[in-house]
Amino acid sequence: MVETNIRIVGYGERLHLDVRRVQVHTSDTAPDLPEKACRLLRLRHGLAAVPYVADGVLQLFVASPAPLPELVLEGDNWRVELRDLGQTRLHVNSPGDAPLMARLFERYLLVQLAKRTDMWTLDSPRIWYEAEPFRVEDGIAAVRRFHVSVIPVEREGLGVVIHISTAFFTVDTVADFFDESLPPDERKRRQRRFEELSLRQRGQKGTLLYDLHRSHHKCYFEEFLPGVTCATTGSIPINGTTYPSLYDYYERKHPYAGVAADDSVARVSFPRLDRPRLVAANLLRLRVMNKDVPDSLKQVDKISPQERTRLINRFWKAAGESLFGKRLKPGLWRPPAAKVVQLQFPTLLFGQDTELPPPVESTADAYKAHFRRRLSTLNHVGCYHVPPTVDRRIVVAYPNHLDRAMVDEFARELIKRLNRWTRKQLSYEKLPYVSVPEAITELNSRTTGMAVFVFEDNEPTIYYLLSAELKNWRIKRVTAAELTHHFRGRKQDDRGVGRWRSFVDLNALDVLQQLNCVPWTFSTPLNYQAQLAIDVGVDRRYFALSLLICRPQHYQIPFWLDTLICPKPDHRRETIEPVILRDKIIELCSKPLCFRHFSPIESLLVLRDGRETGEESSAIREAQAELVRLNVLSSDARVDIVDFAKRSLKDIRLWERGDAGATNVLEGTALLLDNHIVVLANTGVATLHQGTADPLVLTATHNRVDMLAVASDVFATAQLNWSNPRVAQRLPTPLRRTDQILEERRAQEIRGLR
Repeated sequence: MVETNIRIVGYGERLHLDVRRVQVHTSDTAPDLPEKACRLLRLRHGLAAVPYVADGVLQLFVASPAPLPELVLEGDNWRVELRDLGQTRLHVNSPGDAPLMARLFERYLLVQLAKRTDMWTLDSPRIWYEAEPFRVEDGIAAVRRFHVSVIPVEREGLGVVIHISTAFFTVDTVADFFDESLPPDERKRRQRRFEELSLRQRGQKGTLLYDLHRSHHKCYFEEFLPGVTCATTGSIPINGTTYPSLYDYYERKHPYAGVAADDSVARVSFPRLDRPRLVAANLLRLRVMNKDVPDSLKQVDKISPQERTRLINRFWKAAGESLFGKRLKPGLWRPPAAKVVQLQFPTLLFGQDTELPPPVESTADAYKAHFRRRLSTLNHVGCYHVPPTVDRRIVVAYPNHLDRAMVDEFARELIKRLNRWTRKQLSYEKLPYVSVPEAITELNSRTTGMAVFVFEDNEPTIYYLLSAELKNWRIKRVTAAELTHHFRGRKQDDRGVGRWRSFVDLNALDVLQQLNCVPWTFSTPLNYQAQLAIDVGVDRRYFALSLLICRPQHYQIPFWLDTLICPKPDHRRETIEPVILRDKIIELCSKPLCFRHFSPIESLLVLRDGRETGEESSAIREAQAELVRLNVLSSDARVDIVDFAKRSLKDIRLWERGDAGATNVLEGTALLLDNHIVVLANTGVATLHQGTADPLVLTATHNRVDMLAVASDVFATAQLNWSNPRVAQRLPTPLRRTDQILEERRAQEIRGLR
């Protein structure tokens, strides 16, 4: 039986909540003003509130048993007056009331957590950190954090979702890393360590935890000020008040922080503040990214379903079992069988018209065997498609001090696999080099092609320099360290031999894709003939589009995959400018017209990663009309737009509850929350050996979308796991492509590469 990380609030669909209706008086029209008022009500008065608009008038619903006195709330450059208009009742079975009730219950729970526990928040009021780390290794502390949210659940009422993750911080403070009393060698060692953990050598500032004991804040490291103490900073203005020194500021505003006059000082920047500020360096600890923690902590963020349930139960023991006096139903929510669907694998089509059928049984063992057969089938019959003009010669560039026998064996094994999969005769050419710039110059003097570039990993910018300087080359990057490690390991035991073969396989599969080969497609028709993914980078500087056409073989152009990345002029908003979006959709989708014969696409699924807006929807419809005119789409083509969330809706997780405890669900398990929302686990127990499956969420933007058909196609296109056939792929291929290209571009931007 499927179980979730959701607790259901009692009374189910009969749940109601009596609230105060409060009118907001203000001359300020800033869109974030209502939420600012709600935040102050929560922090200063312990009241949960949500904004809403009635007849064009801004009001609040406030969860209070008694009438509110007239209140004035003020902040920097804003002021509102609140007046109680009386009581009203919200019902969870009312579509308009349910989302408001969910937000009120969520905010009330946040108030209760602040009162009842010693947990703290950082940059989100929904994420709570435990007071003490659960593990410390090599100067890094691992801290559990709980993501709290409340959602409406169809036919159940309200559900409280508790997701668990892990954060890492240094034990040492910035003052410890820059301690001027230490011997010079030790001081240099600590500062190098700080540079590595903060990723400053990669062009990043370093994220810090500013711990004032009673409150915690996120900021970014600018510089340490040698020789400056809190008492010797001179006068400093903070929030409209000038203090004689930083020490005086702490004495007046935060005496509980324990800052001393001779404590050292650092300059940091805070989100939403226009200039850096001075703070006591011993109140700052470095936030460490998961990939940079020591090996002994690499797996602690992989939380199994069994451990996850234990931690959730511990959370509720501390937080209490009721909200607004309404008790939670016992145990975690197990959706009824009608809401859970096991999606079926498509039949895969390889070279020589060879089909790989789906597993006969829906069991972990049957699924594992199916994933293993993908690579063995590719080895036996080759790719579904190999371009006639595929590059026949692969350049292997490597530092000239590396073991040449190792490079030869790696290159031979790589080409051996490519020859088998493409059924063509490829060869390799070695290019030893003294320096990376020398190798880049040599490659740029030649015609374009495919290069496997082995480089030393001691200078991370090289990874991105290759992309910037070798724009006309396809590049597969391999670090000398990983090549040497796997090559030496193959002589140790059978496991070492297996790791070496797998290492060569994965590199060869990457090269195969860069040669524009298609390892396999589908014999089973999908519900939609094509998928268009729309994705915006995390820094909002670029957006990417990816088009996948995948349809039966009798169509002209049965398979097509292409990706486009574009600058995004407005960095402030997630929304893509409509005119630009329309034009780029037309540009990408028109590319197959370069072929003389092309059968128009009859159905298109548009996946927007994030929340699409009305403006974007209009741009997509305008592009649709033009694509019909160009004969890319048929005149009666069905085009459905679906919001796609890489992060599960409010962090919902699924697992299987059986006699032996909690285990991951099978790949392809879908939870139908309602007619519009599907939670889909593309990864699962067959190939996920650590942690809990991380689902995706698909949300219909209108009522006429068959969400089960959408989920089925998204699961199917996740089966194009060409980069690692033995492991389930979490994202459908179009979104995986946009995700990769945006991450690569962001990394280049961080390092100042254009």
